[in-house]
Amino acid sequence: WEQANEYCRQLTRLDRAAGVLRVDWEYRLPTEAEWEYACRAGSLEPRHGPPRDVAWYHDNADEQPHAVGQKTPNAWGFHDMFGNVWEWCQDYFGPYPADKVIEPKGPKEGTSRVLRGGSWMAEADRCQSFVRWQQEPETQSPQIGFRLLLEVNRPDNQG
Repeated sequence: WEQANEYCRQLTRLDRAAGVLRVDWEYRLPTEAEWEYACRAGSLEPRHGPPRDVAWYHDNADEQPHAVGQKTPNAWGFHDMFGNVWEWCQDYFGPYPADKVIEPKGPKEGTSRVLRGGSWMAEADRCQSFVRWQQEPETQSPQIGFRLLLEVNRPDNQG
């Protein structure tokens, strides 16, 4: 998690310096809610197809991660939201809010961070949009990766 965030900061700095990224844009890890929203792509289903079609997981991954883009993408064109590698999210891990909320934020503090999506070593039932995992932010593993989000930063007074 720490290295993934540092990667986002460095890529933001480099792309701004190269003139390919506006000064008010930045790369970051998605929140858990943003990750699930992108994963579901407007669907209420836990997956956009059978596990073998949409994920690298225990039964089909041959005990290794695979290059991105070989499985069927979701309705918004995102590949590998399931399986292959768990993906770090920005949030601390904690219970979901009791009340119905829009764009929920994770706890303000904690000891572990959220991972989503499953991995090449996970069983198929772990590779679903609602499945959550947690790890300490310093954890490194061939089962963990990340997905970038490109955000436009707006001053608080502009919404």
